[in-house]
Amino acid sequence: AYKNRGYAKEQKGDLNGAIADFTKAIQLKPDARTYSVRGGAKGGKGDLDGAIADFTKSIELIPDLADNYYNRGNDKKAKGDLDGAIADYTKTIQLKPEYVASVYNNRGIARKAKGDLDGANDDLAKAIQLKAGVKPGDTAPDFSSRTLDDKPLTLSNFRGKYVLLDFWA
Repeated sequence: AYKNRGYAKEQKGDLNGAIADFTKAIQLKPDARTYSVRGGAKGGKGDLDGAIADFTKSIELIPDLADNYYNRGNDKKAKGDLDGAIADYTKTIQLKPEYVASVYNNRGIARKAKGDLDGANDDLAKAIQLKAGVKPGDTAPDFSSRTLDDKPLTLSNFRGKYVLLDFWA
C-alpha cells in the first residue's frame, strides 16, 4: 500500500511524500523496484547522491534491469562523473541493445565532454538512426536546414545522388 501511495504522491508532484512512502515500503519489504522508484523521486528533487545510492541498491538486487543503469548514468552525468555515466550507459546497451535513442545520445554527450569525439560521433549517429528508424544504406528522411551562407537546403533536392550526412551536436 505504501508503494502504491508513493506512486500516487509522485504523480501529484509530492516528491517528499512519495520518498517517505517508498522508504516505508522498503522498510517493510525491500525490493529492487521500490529502490528504483525512490531513486527516481530523489533524482527529481536534486538529491543525486541519494538517487545514485538507490539505483545502486536496486542493481545489487536485480543486476539485469537496464533502466537502473540508464537512470544512474543520468544522475552520474549530472554530477559530472562522466566515466561513471559512460560505464552505466554502456551497461544499459549491453543489457538491452535495442534501447531507445536517448541512451546513445546521452553517452555521446558524455563522450564529447571527455574529448572522445570519435566515440561521441558514433553514439550520436546511432541515436539518430534509432530515432529516425533508418539503417545505413536506407533512404534518409527528408529535412530542411540552412547552409553556412544562409541558403535553404532540403535533402530531397539531392534525390538520386549519393549524399554523405555528417551530423555533429
